[in-house]
Amino acid sequence: MLKNDESVGARSAHTRQVKQWVRELLVDGDAVTVMVGELECAEPGCPPRETVIALLREGGRSEQRKLHRALLEVTRSDVERLLACGDGGGEPGSGAGGPSGA
Repeated sequence: MLKNDESVGARSAHTRQVKQWVRELLVDGDAVTVMVGELECAEPGCPPRETVIALLREGGRSEQRKLHRALLEVTRSDVERLLACGDGGGEPGSGAGGPSGA
């Protein structure tokens, strides 16, 4: 399925915005590589789309956090709540992995 240019442009712009929010909200935001993506899931009980935010820190440490909503629906408040979870997970019941690496 092909997506129109407007949809692709909106997704790219919102991805950049979410990354910026993450950097602004992290104390060490400038020292972290932020990756944002959207995954589709067809498994029973799984949300149809979820947004994944990966934080790659110096020294090889990484964290992955998940939001149970499509990327274009993510708000700054969502990111604030997600980053306030100090366990490196995601929303309750997300099954997101915690910190990894050394």
